[in-house]
Amino acid sequence: MILLDILNAKTTIEKLNTTLFDDVESAIAVAKFVKSAAAALQQLEEKRVAMVKKYGDLQENGSYKVSEKNIKKFEKDFNKLLNEEVDFPKLKVCDLFIKMTPAEAAPLMSIIE
Repeated sequence: MILLDILNAKTTIEKLNTTLFDDVESAIAVAKFVKSAAAALQQLEEKRVAMVKKYGDLQENGSYKVSEKNIKKFEKDFNKLLNEEVDFPKLKVCDLFIKMTPAEAAPLMSIIE
């Protein structure tokens, strides 16, 4: 799976993290997945911030903004980052005995077996 898959499923992953499961095995499987996903998203954010500093200009308020001249380079590098493969176990459908709308389930399709 790629980082973009996890980013797209972030809202549903957050819902899973606050869902009450009937069995311990499902709760543990989801907790492990959520922990791995959170770590991947944290690394993504750290790399994004580094890219903004690399391609951006320091603003008066202390933040950085990607400069117009570097926006294409930033987008290219960030898209490359979003498409990086990440290696951690997928969730199994049998671990997800919860109520979910199709709209919530759609982003999970690429990260569950």
